[in-house]
Amino acid sequence: MQMPVAAFAALLGRARQRARTIPATARALDLRRRLAMALASVRSGGATVKVKVIAVAGRAAVLTKLAAALVKRGSRRRAGKAKPPSAATHWTGPAAAERQSGKRLLLGETAGLATRLCLVALFIAAGAAALFLNTDAGDEVVEQLHRAAATGGIFGDDIPSPDAAGGKGGAARPQAASSVAPILLSPPEPDTAQTFVRLAMTDPKRLCKAVDPTKGLMQWHESPALKGQWECDATGNLDGTRVVEKDVEDGADVPDQNAVYVPKLPTEPQLFVIARGAEKDTIGSLRIKLIADGESKAKRGATRLSMLTGKLFDVLQWQPPDGMLTDLAQLYPFDRTQLGTRLKFSREDSPGWQYNLIIIFPDSRKYRQESAFREAEQAPPAVPVPAPNLDTDPQAGAPAEGTPLPPQTQP
Repeated sequence: MQMPVAAFAALLGRARQRARTIPATARALDLRRRLAMALASVRSGGATVKVKVIAVAGRAAVLTKLAAALVKRGSRRRAGKAKPPSAATHWTGPAAAERQSGKRLLLGETAGLATRLCLVALFIAAGAAALFLNTDAGDEVVEQLHRAAATGGIFGDDIPSPDAAGGKGGAARPQAASSVAPILLSPPEPDTAQTFVRLAMTDPKRLCKAVDPTKGLMQWHESPALKGQWECDATGNLDGTRVVEKDVEDGADVPDQNAVYVPKLPTEPQLFVIARGAEKDTIGSLRIKLIADGESKAKRGATRLSMLTGKLFDVLQWQPPDGMLTDLAQLYPFDRTQLGTRLKFSREDSPGWQYNLIIIFPDSRKYRQESAFREAEQAPPAVPVPAPNLDTDPQAGAPAEGTPLPPQTQP
């Protein structure tokens, strides 16, 4: 009887340990209650102990299986609620690096193509600019930029003066250039002595072209007679044809050197023009001589003379003095000074009708290192000096450095 009781106690202990692993459900509590009742029956001893132990052991096995099934079912439910495992992760690093490398390669090729196109366009533009600068228009543009940088003025194309040939009223006054900069316009002439000197900053080549009495034959070149001087000169008829024979300035070869030679006047009015400068880029004086053998022819030549003078002022971007061009057309003599530039028109004391227009510009070399504005200085004591002859020496009468300019005189 003791051995079955000991076996039953061992079995009961194992059942109790298994019951502890089962969740605390209603059936588990009932099992514990039944086990406690069985244990009490064993201790009291009786005939029904064996039967009850067998019944309890069978139920314990069934409950154990049932608990295991419940645990397994709960595990499956929890696994069902969990997220399904994702697919196997693959390493995409090489593919991404290849795509990035392709993008960089495409960007580099695009930048290289754009750079080559820009270089080609730059070379083409440089070639076109070089070809343009080698033309006459390019030379004019460079000259205009050079003058504009030096004076702050705006230079435009020349505006031709109207041709007033034919008509008893004389030459009409040419219109001023519309692109004249305000800084270059002459201010109102005061009654007192002028202290502002205006320099001729235009290319001498353009000046020679403006006053050319022929059809484009007047060229600015180094003087063959005066070393270091530059000049341009030509003689032409009123229609622009060049005079090739000797003019009255050259004289004639005569057997008797002591004889007085009287030049023969031309049958058609002629204009002799000469401009000179101390340097290649500066102009110092201009002389236009009218030669005619009759009064009516002289007036025709005066119309042409007035037109050339108007072109000269257009190229200089200056406003001519009031009434000056009209006086030239009507052969009225005058002697004026405008902002340091002297203008004199007079008739020669010689046979026929011969007139000279002499323009003496301020020497630009004196004002390169100083301002064009200067204070009027006291004149030195008067010294007897013979009067200059502007007819024979165009440079005579130019204002000396440090000497105040004479006031303007009215004709």
